[in-house]
Amino acid sequence: GRSAALAAAILTTPATIRIQPHPPQIHDNHHNFFLSNHQTLLPSIHIETATAQAALTENQQLVADAWYAVTAQYFDRTFHDLGEDGWRRKELEAIRSVAETGPDDDDIVEEAIRTMLSALGDPYTRYLPREKYEALTDYATGGKNA
Repeated sequence: GRSAALAAAILTTPATIRIQPHPPQIHDNHHNFFLSNHQTLLPSIHIETATAQAALTENQQLVADAWYAVTAQYFDRTFHDLGEDGWRRKELEAIRSVAETGPDDDDIVEEAIRTMLSALGDPYTRYLPREKYEALTDYATGGKNA
């Protein structure tokens, strides 16, 4: 699977975090105290997510796919001085901005992707809707619409 989509789903999913302390068991062995080997001094942390909200919508997945494609191929590993964390934040902002969109909201989704990509400051990195991409590749390769 693709870790980018999974990471986006995890980071944008509401979660409940419970920390359960495990008090050490102290044994009296003729007044010499020791900790049981089966106990830990560190608390356990349980993260529970709402699985119904963990899945990305189709529009959010399109944003995540665009981010993943650019991330995998982009030549500037500083992401125009955003750094990896800053570039990831741009993806999450775009994913959140299309969370309430539906199948007829292509313009909103495309604008969210363009806004995300504009943070790179690269005039050659841009989003083309499927129709324009197919027309461009057909023209470049002498395909059916050339």
